[in-house]
Amino acid sequence: MKLETVLKTEGSELPPLKMHQSRLLVTADGVFLERLSDILHSSTKVDPEALGLAGHTQFCRLKCGKINRTMHRTMLGFFKYAYELHGGEAALVLLHDPEQRQFRWYCPEQSVSAHWSFGRWVTSDYIAFQNPMLLPEGFVHFGDAHLHVGPVTPSATDTHDDQDGLHIIAGRISGIPEYHIDLVVDGQRFRVDPELIFEDPGCLPFEQPPRSWCERIRVEKYIPHQSRSWSDNSTYSDDQWDSDNGGYA
Repeated sequence: MKLETVLKTEGSELPPLKMHQSRLLVTADGVFLERLSDILHSSTKVDPEALGLAGHTQFCRLKCGKINRTMHRTMLGFFKYAYELHGGEAALVLLHDPEQRQFRWYCPEQSVSAHWSFGRWVTSDYIAFQNPMLLPEGFVHFGDAHLHVGPVTPSATDTHDDQDGLHIIAGRISGIPEYHIDLVVDGQRFRVDPELIFEDPGCLPFEQPPRSWCERIRVEKYIPHQSRSWSDNSTYSDDQWDSDNGGYA
């Protein structure tokens, strides 16, 4: 059956039917067959099987290439450093050049909150950061990666905040890293096997992450019953990463 198909969207008006015209309406309530003749104007709900429609399932296939081993180890090294610094989370923004099929990390300014509890500082399982406003030429915002202190299962905050893009969660950073990777497309979440996005899924962290990245971590410390807080900036001494690269690598 070859008929004009019209989507009925909220707040829009359907174009009028011409005499002896039929069309299919796709609506929130199903598919309807609408007709106009000399004797009637009808709109009847249609069984999909009566239209000869074939079944279909949602899918998403990555065509972007893989994150190389050096980038992967740099990410892990940064996450390990952050965990040893404050025991909480850390994050990186993932960029991609579609023409060159290349990835690049951006390390944003980021902060974790810490509260004094039973004689020690305890960090929360939340990290605040912003995506870059300006991107290197040819690159687009592709997603992000962040560290989980415990299991790699996405939190309620993760699933609520994740926008379209690739979202990498790394966990068990003090041993053999584990991953949970999702690709969100048009609001739908697809699970991604680490082998599909990492060149070497089993690689281990670099011991020395970029110094400029380490300096972008801020720990906001709060003392109970006091309104003020203060921040500690991490520092890292490594001549190899002596220059500031604006957070890109």
